[in-house]
Amino acid sequence: MFFLTLGVKPLEVLLLKHYIVSATLDQRCEDTEGQELLLWVLFTGKASVFRDAEEDTWLVPQISQIASQLGLSTWEQVSRTLQKLPWVGIFSNDAARALWNRTESFSRPI
Repeated sequence: MFFLTLGVKPLEVLLLKHYIVSATLDQRCEDTEGQELLLWVLFTGKASVFRDAEEDTWLVPQISQIASQLGLSTWEQVSRTLQKLPWVGIFSNDAARALWNRTESFSRPI
């Protein structure tokens, strides 16, 4: 994320992407701390390594599911949860808020 502020083209980190996807889709986190960590990983991943719109097809439902399990329904609640772990708001807040807005739209009944 810091490379973006320096004007350096972001690196493609395929191994990191792979491990985030694996950890998310194979999640077995029953405890609150594990779910909060997974939520943080997904939001941080979107702000740093997941830049393609098609990645949102699995990312948004996962975030929706975890947020629901944690009882999070507003951006303020999600933001407080993310800030429990290392969070660089100046780099991540806009991307995270946009992702949450897509998640809200996904989980809202039609």
